[in-house]
Amino acid sequence: MKKRLYRWRFFLAVVVVILAGAGIWIFQKKSRTFVPATEVSLKGPYGTLTLQLPEEWNYEIQTEEQDTVYGISFYRGEDKENEVLVKYEKDYPGETCGTGLEEKKIRLAGEKALEESRDGFASGIWEEIVFLGEKSDIHIINPCGESAWWKENEKQVMQILDTLQYDPETTADECQVEVQQQIEEGFLPEGSVTGITISTRPGETRYELSDVEKIKTVTNYLNHLKMEKNSSVDPEDYDGMISDIQVNYAGGKACMVQHMANQFVRKDGGPWYQLEKEEGLRWDSILEEVRG
Repeated sequence: MKKRLYRWRFFLAVVVVILAGAGIWIFQKKSRTFVPATEVSLKGPYGTLTLQLPEEWNYEIQTEEQDTVYGISFYRGEDKENEVLVKYEKDYPGETCGTGLEEKKIRLAGEKALEESRDGFASGIWEEIVFLGEKSDIHIINPCGESAWWKENEKQVMQILDTLQYDPETTADECQVEVQQQIEEGFLPEGSVTGITISTRPGETRYELSDVEKIKTVTNYLNHLKMEKNSSVDPEDYDGMISDIQVNYAGGKACMVQHMANQFVRKDGGPWYQLEKEEGLRWDSILEEVRG
């Protein structure tokens, strides 16, 4: 996983965040519509971090070699210069007091917190937020230095941060950080993907994917395939590698996709679809990419 941060995407319209059923919905005043948010959860050995991100926002899972440090950065589209990182760090000591460091008391995500700035908030931008209660091992990093940009977007950033939830119930034995990727329904069912298992034959090669970037590589490929039903051919008549792709979802559900001879694909034993030639051949490069 790249250890860098990313910028967020913002709506141009004014938005209001409200609780609605199982998640957060965004009311977009310009279009007068409610837009469901994507729930992003990151489960680590000391608790689960959860954020709600509006439509068109992206995120990156951040982990370090020690399993006591993990986090979620969120950003807008491909604009990765400004970023916000919500980071868990076991026994986080906080910043040492230094020249120009000032603090402001705030309430965020239902808890008391401190905004910290090294320029005395002269730019109007905080650089870090530290929590004072249950979330004391969570800190939020904001390296944005563009005052005009921050003035325009600060309220929306804080709305997202206000959805932060921390569940400390994860046990310390769960040392493997688990990630989820929320996908919209296409060829695959919609939902939060927690992992993918790929088995190929002949050759009996097996891949276990838990890294969010590798999961995205596979789900983006499957969900954007160009294909059509073709009942005039029988895939069994074709030789070539078969990939059994099991997509695992939060809650224990799974979807089984078969990718055959780089020409055909089907889901959960349903009808076969014939792939466009270039799309089918691209599967080999996908396997190479997730193998490393």
